[in-house]
Amino acid sequence: MNKIPIQTDNSSYINVGNTTIVTGTFVTPGGSQDVVDTQVVTFPVQFKTTPVVFCTARSAAPYILARNVTVSNRTVTGFTAYSLREDSNTERINYFAIGEKADEN
Repeated sequence: MNKIPIQTDNSSYINVGNTTIVTGTFVTPGGSQDVVDTQVVTFPVQFKTTPVVFCTARSAAPYILARNVTVSNRTVTGFTAYSLREDSNTERINYFAIGEKADEN
């Protein structure tokens, strides 16, 4: 499996009390089947402690699936996402991070 770069993410955040919530989307490039796409995501703001991060894939083709979306290397500034898809179409990956608000946010 090859690792290929994917389009940068767009993201936004909101502070609620002492909590920061970040959401975003990035797009895999498509073009190759059974490829692991790797994306290093940088949050628009820093967390005070390492946040919990969730990722989910979405596709315009309802029967074409991402086999797996995983998160690793979580830090207060971002994470790395890995996506394995079974087709050659582009794929959008949504993410959601929630954690303690940093003092400077």
